[in-house]
Amino acid sequence: MLESLIKGISLSANASLKIFETISIPRILENDFVFLQLVNTFKALKFIKPHPSILNYLTEMTLSRDDRVRVLGTWGLWRFLNSTRDIRSTEILEGILSKIPSLLESDDETVVEVTLELIKEIATRYQDSGEIIKRSFAWIKAMKEIEKSGSWLIRSELKRTINYLIEVIREYYRMRINESFRVLEDLIQEERYEDAMTLAGIIGNEDIIKWVSQKIKENKREKEKGIEGLLRLVSGPKYLNIHPDLTEKTIYIPRLSYLTIRKKTVENDGNADSKFELNKMKKDLSNLMTKLRSSDRAEIIDALWELYELSNEINSQNVEEFKLFVPELLRIFSSTNNEWVVDKTAKILAKILSILPNSQENINDIAKFLFLEDKHRMRALIFFKYYLKNKWDKNAWELILKYLPRLLTKKKTAIWTLGIIEIIIDTIPSDETERLWELTTILKDLNSKVPEIVERRIKILIEEINKKLKDPRNIRINVKSE
Repeated sequence: MLESLIKGISLSANASLKIFETISIPRILENDFVFLQLVNTFKALKFIKPHPSILNYLTEMTLSRDDRVRVLGTWGLWRFLNSTRDIRSTEILEGILSKIPSLLESDDETVVEVTLELIKEIATRYQDSGEIIKRSFAWIKAMKEIEKSGSWLIRSELKRTINYLIEVIREYYRMRINESFRVLEDLIQEERYEDAMTLAGIIGNEDIIKWVSQKIKENKREKEKGIEGLLRLVSGPKYLNIHPDLTEKTIYIPRLSYLTIRKKTVENDGNADSKFELNKMKKDLSNLMTKLRSSDRAEIIDALWELYELSNEINSQNVEEFKLFVPELLRIFSSTNNEWVVDKTAKILAKILSILPNSQENINDIAKFLFLEDKHRMRALIFFKYYLKNKWDKNAWELILKYLPRLLTKKKTAIWTLGIIEIIIDTIPSDETERLWELTTILKDLNSKVPEIVERRIKILIEEINKKLKDPRNIRINVKSE
């Protein structure tokens, strides 16, 4: 019967409803193969004579508690919309659009993947609609958040969809420059500076980027007079005891790697044979420290940008010069809630501490975040992901292993923790691989106690560990060590 729908033969309303009633039973959709086959069916639906009762039932499906039923219902509405010129078309479209954010947030990655396909179809059909373009920009933001904690299974699909939407948005606003200025000005007036900078970067027009940068500066001067800069939340050597009543002021920054409308504090003489002349740079590094301690948010952001760029050049010969930045970076790392700042600060700290001798005390301080609530645990996980990628550290590995059961039982921390495990499997020295036996035991014990998406990935990681342990080189080394 479903095949007849695909071929465009009009079924009676009652026959169609019987099919939808059967499909919308959640237990039928639990099997991935069956679900994906039904997705393909719904993507090909043709309603020659759309009936109100079908519309009503598809709408009911989109209200289901089961994500797979909801995404099928949403696809059904989309095909219904493409088959009718009903006066309610605008209402149907709005109903579809309203379901997308929650479907993107689904714990079921297959549902997310199916939703991404629908998003691309909507963006393609309505690429000349300003409203859909605005929605596409919001979807990109949501997808980038999912990308941070999503598994490797979905990240590539997210990236492809993001790139596709970026091209659609860029093409739309390049053909409508006046409209782009109006949208950007609205974002700036709403103090959504990061969104304005991101959109300007997508459009890619140099004059627009410069205009947005200048308008943000003007708007900040007008609206932020008398507002204190980034609060110094702590003093002395301890960075983790933050008073709960203190409210952080958000730091707004561009995400555009090529946006360089700022003055460099550290000058490079361009000599490829001499990356650093430390004596010459001491004064410049001192200026960087001054900017890092500034109450001007733009100065702090500039300092973090420059330190991040310089971090690639840190080595055992010059690391002592950068050691001076560690207390200030720990202060910012422990006090900010801005994700960009946390990420960049973690990367800089990870590079310095992975090279700096006797850095265990600082690493232990960062590890204390693992005692706290999830949003603070994430700081430690982000740091250790970069740190362990730079350097194999037995003590750091023991810390992660100690908290593994706690970290893997919640989806958000679990995804990052599994990312760290992936790095360890890839980078662990051959003479340390016997440690993976303990990891395998813990993962197997946790397998039935974690969210389904985490359980699937744990199985994959166990397979990867087994391959590593069966590697002839590792077997020889482990036998010798015994």
